[in-house]
Amino acid sequence: MKKLAIICCVVNLCLLTSTAFGQAEKKIGKHVTLMESVDQLIIQLPKNKVEVKEIKGSRILIEIQITLSSGNLQLLDYLTNAGRYEVAAKLNQGKEALLITKAAKNNNIIIQKGKEIHEDISYVIYVPSNQLNNIHIDDVATMGFADLSND
Repeated sequence: MKKLAIICCVVNLCLLTSTAFGQAEKKIGKHVTLMESVDQLIIQLPKNKVEVKEIKGSRILIEIQITLSSGNLQLLDYLTNAGRYEVAAKLNQGKEALLITKAAKNNNIIIQKGKEIHEDISYVIYVPSNQLNNIHIDDVATMGFADLSND
């Protein structure tokens, strides 16, 4: 009976510890309707954090998975609502190429209670099947694109 009580205490302590040091996670999404003139898709996000999947239709869907090392969901909601994790879709001058990139927002280091909060951001981009052969993932800045406002 004593052993059972000790085992229960250890299990509860482990669960409490994992909850106290947990992570805050959130998924957000964005869609972009493709114009018929677009024949090339340029993704300017970290290559090792991007996964491209096929989808039916004519829209590009972008799913953003955010994980903070802090378990503070209110902080994550605040950062999300402030636009920290937004992506932008821009057309080039001739409207034949679409650029998907991180929107220019504040990307300063997050410090909470004197400790740096680490962020892990990954992207799943669902692309129409007719665009799968024309995708370029590029970490280098690309000029000559105009904003496409289609949230």
